[in-house]
Amino acid sequence: MEEKRQKVAAFITELDIEKQKIERDQATTTEWYQTWITQSEKQHYENSKKIEDGKKLATNMQQTYHGYLKKLSESISRLKANEKPDMERRSLNEYKRDFIDAIGKQQVPQALLAVSMTENSATVKARPSFISEFESFDSRENKKYKRSGANEFNIYKVLTIVLVFLLLSAVAFGCFFMEIVM
Repeated sequence: MEEKRQKVAAFITELDIEKQKIERDQATTTEWYQTWITQSEKQHYENSKKIEDGKKLATNMQQTYHGYLKKLSESISRLKANEKPDMERRSLNEYKRDFIDAIGKQQVPQALLAVSMTENSATVKARPSFISEFESFDSRENKKYKRSGANEFNIYKVLTIVLVFLLLSAVAFGCFFMEIVM
């Protein structure tokens, strides 16, 4: 009887310890999610401001191009009306310089902030500690390997996009510069 009572008391103590551990993990996890939500809301606000700024920059850029295209159309019309080509070329070259300066001074939109939920948070631990007790070493190693491969693939994607953009910019600038010279 006494032995049974001691086993029950030991099991109750074990369950109480586990209950306290789970309550601590719950508080930690809840705090982590609240921190993540707060940071995400802040980043969302900053991103919305950057998007609005980007829209304004795009509108300004569009107006700059539209103004130059309008000037080109007017020059074509004046040339068709027997205007002197030399005077028109000088006038257009001045406007082209202003156009190039305006494009060069145009700001580039800021990059948006990514919202991510990482396991390696420096401030708060998201995963309850009792879960890690049940994970095997191999599964953690496999997760690390899978994550690093995905990150490397994403880096190559970003680099490819940046290089294609730079190549297209160089070609566009070269074509534009050739028009200025001619």
